[in-house]
Amino acid sequence: MHVVRPRKNTAGRRGPIACSKLSNPYCEKKQMQKRVDWLVTELNTVGGTEIFLTQMAPLIRYAGWDLHIITLINGGPLIADLRHQGVPVIELDLKNKFDFGIIFRLNKLWMQDPPAIIHTHLYHAGILARFVAHWGHVAPVIVHQHGPESTRSNLRVCVDRLLSSWTYRYVSTCEAVAEILKTREKVSPTKIDVIYNGIPFPDSLVDSRPIEWPVPDGKLTLVCVGRLSPEKGQHCLLEALEKLDPAIVSVYTVFIGTGDQLNSLIAESIKLEIQDRVSFVGLQQNVYPWLFHADIFVLASDWEGISLAILEAMAAGLPVIATDVGGNPEVVVDGETGVLVPPRNPQALADAILQLAANPTERQRMGLAGRQRVEKYFSIQETARKFEELYTQILINL
Repeated sequence: MHVVRPRKNTAGRRGPIACSKLSNPYCEKKQMQKRVDWLVTELNTVGGTEIFLTQMAPLIRYAGWDLHIITLINGGPLIADLRHQGVPVIELDLKNKFDFGIIFRLNKLWMQDPPAIIHTHLYHAGILARFVAHWGHVAPVIVHQHGPESTRSNLRVCVDRLLSSWTYRYVSTCEAVAEILKTREKVSPTKIDVIYNGIPFPDSLVDSRPIEWPVPDGKLTLVCVGRLSPEKGQHCLLEALEKLDPAIVSVYTVFIGTGDQLNSLIAESIKLEIQDRVSFVGLQQNVYPWLFHADIFVLASDWEGISLAILEAMAAGLPVIATDVGGNPEVVVDGETGVLVPPRNPQALADAILQLAANPTERQRMGLAGRQRVEKYFSIQETARKFEELYTQILINL
């Protein structure tokens, strides 16, 4: 078993460097328009939401919007990358959950330099922004719901419902998350805009093999990209791999990402006696070389919004095996671009792996269809265009 231990401050699944290399402005830079502030809880975790913001922010500025990012918690590997791309980042130095001074620091900032629109990302940023903006009559607030957050507590749901009247618009990453906003948070459908996440599309499927490629020659390669945490379902995938008879199908699985489940997953692979069939390679700044040299992408999450990992795998021409949860069915067309299976079902996952492993023609067909689907519906340029349309509409209606 090959294991790469994470470096400090690399809690997510990939770093910012590859993303910035792939990000291309979708239009000529225009004269700066009204100021838009993105308020985010933190940029310390390199996860899907944080990577999405890092990719998207330069495009919004190139489109002419005076975008600033405000992070409640200082630091993080993405801040330098954002500033390098010309995106101003303001750190508010939230020390702990009892640091109520954050309310006054944010209010002072917005009183001195008020934005035209406030767009929040992640739960705590959404709560604070609505309170301060309402208190100071600052600007309309957009709350961006990136995922279903199935484990959200009743208290958090109640707080969200109470603050709904202080929310100008909600942005949902998919129809499944929009439905949760309607039913759980009781948000009016007229206040919700569905804007799919998009990714920078790789120009070529040819890339050099990763330097530390751990897969033995002749093995069918599965790759799983994601934070190593319970909701991502890596334990379920390990159980599925144990069910595959090596005499029938010889597969090797590469796990990309870091998280607090790493040691538990290593121990589980040893317990299941499959440690010679898996590798944990840690955070990778550029996942595409790994994807280009894999055969199948697998994600066994308990819940998802729009998974950037799935979009990247499809853009790399891989067939996808994913759980039928959240926004996954809106991305992966079952039987056309991949296979959808029930969550927390190792046997169904194993059956899907066996199905694709035995059919290289089917894998190639699904991979091509997936790449075409991402290029058509999930480009980062299209997402940026819809952000700009939303901001323009809000300013017109004020």
